Amino acid sequence: MIWLLLSFFLYAFNNVVWKWTARDENSLYLISRRALFTVGFTATALFLTEKGGLSFVTYPLFYRIGIGCLMGTLGLILMVTFLKSGSLTRLSYYMFLGLTINGSFTYLLNHEHFTQKLFIGSVILIAGYLIFLWDERRKIKLEPILFSQHLLLAGMTLCFSANTLIQWKALTNFKPLSIMLTQESVVLIITTGLYLILGKQKKQKPTVQSYVRFPIMAAVIMLAVFCGLMGLKYTNPFISSISGVLVPLITVTFGSLFFKEKLNWMQLVSFGVIVVGEMFLV
Repeated sequence: MIWLLLSFFLYAFNNVVWKWTARDENSLYLISRRALFTVGFTATALFLTEKGGLSFVTYPLFYRIGIGCLMGTLGLILMVTFLKSGSLTRLSYYMFLGLTINGSFTYLLNHEHFTQKLFIGSVILIAGYLIFLWDERRKIKLEPILFSQHLLLAGMTLCFSANTLIQWKALTNFKPLSIMLTQESVVLIITTGLYLILGKQKKQKPTVQSYVRFPIMAAVIMLAVFCGLMGLKYTNPFISSISGVLVPLITVTFGSLFFKEKLNWMQLVSFGVIVVGEMFLV
């Protein structure tokens, strides 16, 4: 459980770091530059601790990891694009949705019985999301651009959820560092390629600050992913998803502390209702 708790804090802090850096830089450039360091760190750790090296790529089921990594990369691009103008508070609601999706699919895959407690929790969750959507509906009328932000977040949530479930299954055949190296390599290749193809603006040159900032960003997410995978290895996505309610809660707290984001009364109510619903699923 300690692995999951550490992972949750690091993931929440990672959201803050993305928010800080995404506002003034090209999303693809930012992601690819960070991935350059995460690939280097992960590859070093893999070769120092694993005897097989890159032999895992020859395993017949490796393609499944590749599919999950593609989904994870797309989710990351959508998230960073959203954070250029979106709030950590709105991101947190979709993080809750991702937790619910992961937990529900795992519950069904494990053929668990649909208990009264699960039913009550599901009803409460739905009520919380309906309150949130009602509040957002009013805001979209005033700011139509918010609709596109919701589309980005919806796509991000589906991609991240698919990636999490695929990686959980892959842990039965692959070690965490192997999955991490594959994930970060796919991120590096895709975002670098897209940036070179689509980046019509003047290519950005590395600054002295970037040589400090990007390694720190890479270290934070590397530790978060590793701790998360270790947590999944000893539990499952259902336990991870329910316990992961801390990530959006910490993210909202960070948004309030670092970016002065405020929740109106409807957001506070919907947030509280969703948390209660998640707790019923424990």
